[in-house]
Amino acid sequence: MTSVERKKLARLVMLKLLPIFGGLTAVAVVALSTIA
Repeated sequence: MTSVERKKLARLVMLKLLPIFGGLTAVAVVALSTIA
């Protein structure tokens, strides 16, 4: 596994995780604003 392949894989993983983190952040913000 070359460094180029590793970089491509890392980018794919990041793109897959970003929507999940975004969704969790949105849920947290909504939950906090409803509690407050």
